[in-house]
Amino acid sequence: MSALAYSTNKSDNAPSVTTISASARIDYIFRFSKQTILVVNDNAETFSQIGSQFIASLPEDQNTAFISVSSKLNNIQMRCRIVEQLFGSSLFDPERSLAVSIINLSKANNDAISIVIENADLLSLQLLHELCQVSEIAKKMKKDINVLLIGAIETGSVMANNRSLFDNKVSILSANTGQLVSLGSKKLKNSTSSFSLFKAKKVWLASLMCLTVIIASLVVLQQREPIDFSSLIEKNFNEKNEVVSNFVLPQKDKLQSVKTENELVNENVQAASNEDILKAIVNLVANDKGISNQQAVASIAEVTASIQSMEIEKEANKSEFTKQEVLPLAFSNDNNAPVIIEPVIKEKTFTESNVDEITTNKEPRAIPSNVSRQINDIHYQDKSNGFLVQIAGFTQFSVFEEFIAEYTSLDYLGYYRILNQQEFLVITSTIFSTRDEAEKALLSLPIELLEAGAWVKSLEAVNSEIEQYQQSH
Repeated sequence: MSALAYSTNKSDNAPSVTTISASARIDYIFRFSKQTILVVNDNAETFSQIGSQFIASLPEDQNTAFISVSSKLNNIQMRCRIVEQLFGSSLFDPERSLAVSIINLSKANNDAISIVIENADLLSLQLLHELCQVSEIAKKMKKDINVLLIGAIETGSVMANNRSLFDNKVSILSANTGQLVSLGSKKLKNSTSSFSLFKAKKVWLASLMCLTVIIASLVVLQQREPIDFSSLIEKNFNEKNEVVSNFVLPQKDKLQSVKTENELVNENVQAASNEDILKAIVNLVANDKGISNQQAVASIAEVTASIQSMEIEKEANKSEFTKQEVLPLAFSNDNNAPVIIEPVIKEKTFTESNVDEITTNKEPRAIPSNVSRQINDIHYQDKSNGFLVQIAGFTQFSVFEEFIAEYTSLDYLGYYRILNQQEFLVITSTIFSTRDEAEKALLSLPIELLEAGAWVKSLEAVNSEIEQYQQSH
């Protein structure tokens, strides 16, 4: 351990550095010091190359987890992906530390475990510390667990700023020279990557655009004519005076009584009943047309019936409506005063001829034959051993159709499992005989799928999920 520290200090202060293969340095550290390794480089294109070289050097039967970190993944999702790749469908608590979960699950066997994390600069400080704890605890328990982190140099800066958490727990390598970089190195304290500069430029440009929009809005508002509310009030007042002057008031001798508002308030005024309103309408129609009250009632009933018939014709275009019969008005013997009779509503249901077609369209759509051939449990159950890439999962078939329409050249298989007490469609690659072939297939996927979290999965874990799904049906 002390030899590593001394060599680190010399590499920082030496004017010229001998280039050493990063892969050879990684193998040396894992073999002797057993620490977590962080390989830093500002060029993100070299991340996959370093990870692929390390995975290719591992034995085929070694339990390996490869995760390409995305900014969309939180701590719980990252823990789930690491543990699921290593231990399949084993139960664990995703809110507990990775050090606790991985060490406890590895007690069942003493198989060698390798964890490769790409884009480690997107990991939180909490996960970085947990991964370093995994190597530290495994070393004390004499378990063969290797953790390799690959990311930008900002990851080393985070560790340097929190040196008390990572001191003697991590070895930082330069991907270009293969030399060790100590936590106290000036490279880590003064590092600023192109990615950080790009983010700063984006924030500056966004602020400039907002300021431009605000200035343009102020200029437009100043160019508009100010609104004079006093002129609007005067204009409206003049228009009202013109309307009042054109209105012909009735003669005073025709007014029976004019009461002020205060007089009406002081009197015990009651609201008119339905009978009073109907009687007033009948008298108004009778006086206007010079007919009797009975004839006025018949005229009103005829107009009402025609209006309701027009409404019924409009409702006839709907799939279902209710028709009401209109009953005539009746009169009492007291001064032909009309009496309101509550109508008896008789409902008649009318249905269009195309109801069967609408019902048929609501039935669930069957899976197309070309898709059903690929989504079949037999593809997985025919083989007992192998590896594949889990590409995506869907709870709605329409979303799956959009996904397949976008990635038409994707060679995929699929099966159903139970997730959160509902059916979950899992889309995978074809089955490979070795993990190395599956890792190569993973790296050949489109970058969008890699960022979404595609990962390598054992066939044994898939068959276990299929059996659980079949038992639930």
